[in-house]
Amino acid sequence: MDRSTTSTNTRQNVARTLSLPQLLVVGSMSLAVPATAAASAYGYRLIAYVTPAQFATTRLCSFAVNNLGQVAYMISTAASAAGGPSEVEVRLFDGSSTRLVYSAVNTEPTSPHCARLSSQPLSEPANVGLRDDGLVSFVLNTPNGRVLAYGRPGVGIQGTIPNPVPGGSYLVGPDLNAAGRAAFGRFGGGNSVTLGTADSGGALSSSSLSGSISALTGYAAALNSLNQVALFYSDMDATGDPVKLAFHDPNAPAGSQFRSLTLGTQYEIYPRPAQPSMNDKGIVVFTSNEGGSPGSQPARVLAVDLAGTGAVSTVADTSSGKFSYFSGLASINEYDQVAFMSSRGSFIMGNGVHVGSVAGSNPVDVLVRDQVVTMPGLSYTFLGGAALSQQSLNDSGQVLFLSRTAGVAGSNNSEALILATPLARLTLSKSIVAGCQSVTGTVTLPAPAPVGGTTIPITETLVSATAPASVTVPAGATTAKFVIKTSPLLALESGSVGIVVDGLAVNQPLVVRPMGLSSLVLKPTSVAGSQPSAGTATLECAAGPGPVTVNLASSRPDLANPVAASIIVPQGVKTASFDVTTNAVQARSYATISGTANGITKSKKLTVNVAAAVSPTRLGFGNLDVGTTSGPLNVTLTNRGAAPFSVSAISLTGTGASWFAQTNNCPASLAPGATCAISVTFTPLAAASKSAKLSIATSATATPLSASLSGTGVLP
Repeated sequence: MDRSTTSTNTRQNVARTLSLPQLLVVGSMSLAVPATAAASAYGYRLIAYVTPAQFATTRLCSFAVNNLGQVAYMISTAASAAGGPSEVEVRLFDGSSTRLVYSAVNTEPTSPHCARLSSQPLSEPANVGLRDDGLVSFVLNTPNGRVLAYGRPGVGIQGTIPNPVPGGSYLVGPDLNAAGRAAFGRFGGGNSVTLGTADSGGALSSSSLSGSISALTGYAAALNSLNQVALFYSDMDATGDPVKLAFHDPNAPAGSQFRSLTLGTQYEIYPRPAQPSMNDKGIVVFTSNEGGSPGSQPARVLAVDLAGTGAVSTVADTSSGKFSYFSGLASINEYDQVAFMSSRGSFIMGNGVHVGSVAGSNPVDVLVRDQVVTMPGLSYTFLGGAALSQQSLNDSGQVLFLSRTAGVAGSNNSEALILATPLARLTLSKSIVAGCQSVTGTVTLPAPAPVGGTTIPITETLVSATAPASVTVPAGATTAKFVIKTSPLLALESGSVGIVVDGLAVNQPLVVRPMGLSSLVLKPTSVAGSQPSAGTATLECAAGPGPVTVNLASSRPDLANPVAASIIVPQGVKTASFDVTTNAVQARSYATISGTANGITKSKKLTVNVAAAVSPTRLGFGNLDVGTTSGPLNVTLTNRGAAPFSVSAISLTGTGASWFAQTNNCPASLAPGATCAISVTFTPLAAASKSAKLSIATSATATPLSASLSGTGVLP
């Protein structure tokens, strides 16, 4: 399938720009993202639309999309629903307007009909192809036989490639590649097939195979830029007749340019007649049935590596339960992505359009049943009924498909030709940011950027946010990052940051809020009751525009509380200090001190300890001879608070208390920061170990402070 760049006709055309005829609504309009875009990841453009009132006499026919998103299509308009002459037109949508390439009158009695481009009989669909340079090619039946015509709007038909293999049953592909060659095939009366390409001079490059050949089953051969040609052959209506793929490769050594791959009876090609789609790697894709009985539905989408090993791989199948069967044509691009249709139940027209890959990765939904599709000029719920062509998927991942908008078999009442564009993804590192902080945006394209890279415009709707005008994704890459800077503000501002890729806008919400606190610190974080702690509040940015107020609070104001209810951080300054006072406690307690600026709160836990403390809390006298008295060991009582407390009693308790003695210099009231000493001695009365407790009762604690005592008497 080649879309890259690189005269005789039955009716001379006068090129004209199409107005919006009563017949069609033509889509020269901006792309729109549907309500379900988050799930489908596609945006949609309406190329052409046949209304219910026009449907009885009008049909959209063959169509193709190139790598620039331009669309060529055919349309047939009959004089009446009962039949009679009809006009068939080839049109090109160049991204902004739709123009006529060619038109002819069909005098066949069946109408509307797309399989005729002149009064001459034509037993195959009149397919259309489209190169990246905008050259449109299409199969034309002339008095001198079938040809591939090509032309442009404003010019009409520029030339034709005549039939190079007269006689027998002959086929022509719709594509004209960059070398100016078209694909041809000929069935030679039951024993040979000729396959190859020809140029405008009729020069044929072909190869043949002789043998038992039932029939050519494809109505169009597939062609790529390497002049390789692929075609199905065999009789698909004969039960058990193997399906075969013919492949002509002019680049192969002489004698091996024609290859025939027998797929076997288990592969029933659908639809009949089959039309393969092939990329420059020589990979052909099609839908197939596992069972081979004519008329049964296909169960797999397959890819065949014709130019390589001939291996058959599965793009999608029914094992996941997502699909019941597959219908219609499949289309492949140069990145081995494959577009195909799926169906459920007995509805053979297709309940969804999907894009998978030759590697068999999980297919992405382009359009599925019950999805609401909204575009300028059309909004409807897709209930099923879709069609693809050989050239429905371009290298950018855009999918062109024909949709029967009513979607009920037997009552389809309108048609829409729709171009689905994969949405480039935009992600932001933050969706809510403080003014003066930055946000990183990441753009992800659905396909690698071409040579020279892809420059993507960036939009933003916030006064307080500044984004670059564009970001460039380097050649071969799929992602690029950019930075959005914000400025301080007094009130919250909501808006969005967006990108525009292929005319399709993708937006992400962004909220810029006034700056708040980034941290709150207390030093120390543990104090004795009635002692202060110093706090520091730090903003996310230097204060602006103007000063910032920080409101202070405590979870236990009876225990610990900021001196001021609020503090002011001056403009241009990032931090401010505050003090926290505490009250005396009789047991260790906790309070949470918090600061709030513009709704953003930070907090820190403060531990408030009792003011009275003893140290050490354990005295050990070791071994001492019975009847002797040890030297004194001291316990220190300290007032760590900011107020005096009373010392009401110092005593020895426990079973061994009589072996210990204490003296002290503690006053009745111990001043803040003061200490007093309690001296303890040990006199063993027997060879034994004893323990006791030194108990100190104060007004600072609910229960007495204590120190444990121990010693052992030994015989001399």
